[in-house]
Amino acid sequence: MNQLTKKEWLRLSIIFLPNLMISLNTYMLQVALPEIQKTLGITFSDAQFILTGYSLGLATFLILSSFFGNRWGQKSILLLGISFFFCPIYYRRYNI
Repeated sequence: MNQLTKKEWLRLSIIFLPNLMISLNTYMLQVALPEIQKTLGITFSDAQFILTGYSLGLATFLILSSFFGNRWGQKSILLLGISFFFCPIYYRRYNI
């Protein structure tokens, strides 16, 4: 049996980090749908349309990131995607 070293576990964790971020982001949007409904005064089907639009956008960017990753390198595209994920959080936190 092959045992993974600590370094390999770290690499594996870093590789799975974007998958966790995508899952959490989708979950947060689903949790926020009732509040979005109340704030915007829209129906449940309209709120579901927002979720569908988000999912389609996510799928599009996943395909594009694969293309650009093959062209410019997986690591650089991964770091760019992670920075795009955390920049709005940083902006919101410190009101830049």
